[in-house]
Amino acid sequence: MRAWLALCLVCGVARADELADLRARARAATVPAERAAAWGELGDALWRASCPLAERDGVCTRVVPYAPGAPGAPTRCGPADMDRLVAVPRDVGRVKAALDAYEQAARADPVTAVHYQQLGHLRAIDYMIEHEPALAVPADHSIVPEREWLYDAEWRVRRLVRDYRRHMTASDDATTVAVAERIGRLYDQLATQVLAVPLPADLYTGPAPGDALDAFCDELTEFAEAQTTNARISYQNCLNRAHALAVFDDAALACERALERLDPDHYPHAGELLHVQPPAPIVAPEAPAPTSSSTR
Repeated sequence: MRAWLALCLVCGVARADELADLRARARAATVPAERAAAWGELGDALWRASCPLAERDGVCTRVVPYAPGAPGAPTRCGPADMDRLVAVPRDVGRVKAALDAYEQAARADPVTAVHYQQLGHLRAIDYMIEHEPALAVPADHSIVPEREWLYDAEWRVRRLVRDYRRHMTASDDATTVAVAERIGRLYDQLATQVLAVPLPADLYTGPAPGDALDAFCDELTEFAEAQTTNARISYQNCLNRAHALAVFDDAALACERALERLDPDHYPHAGELLHVQPPAPIVAPEAPAPTSSSTR
């Protein structure tokens, strides 16, 4: 235990030293391009340091399995071995410092200003999404098929997609790929959250509980499949853009892994698709796959 604590303290000091060195280099640089690069590197370091864990594809989350139900008694419409992503709180001070560093980088050099402006905007939206889950299910939700909370969630995701998509037209190459990955992730997570919704408490109080369960899960499954289709389109666009722009970064690899997970029969193992297979035509995800009961 003492050795582990000592190692953690050393890592903390090293991280603080790294940030101090980057700040000093950014303030001392006189050439615009070097000054912008130094401020941008500081922003990246501060953003990573704001998460107490190693980030998952740029987002501060950890994987937590949903609690399994009792044998023979389902608790949700999705499979028993589902996992979920849980947001881990970031250090707010470092988040603000990272966004400020990106602004300083954008001011330092007009040539690279767009990259750092868009990167700062991307981080800000990421931070908002980490702390604002798309799906808010009322504790007393009913088997009665009037689920405004479901389509409220769909509307909120579409609003966030619009926020992301605004940065695709004027972005640099890497940010364009990252935006496509984030859009796919939004739809992907909504599909997972829907299938993990707890079954209503009044499910077994009606005259035909088996039929009620089938109808409830059929509706949620249809909704989730539409979101998965949107996610697959966005992930494919992400890979197409990465291939066309020669961007082989964490966002591109995240799209590759997601496609392998969502459709393993049509996508090869990670590492084969992005670097070998020629890109398919880019499909613009402007019109999300409709859901039969959507009111938004």
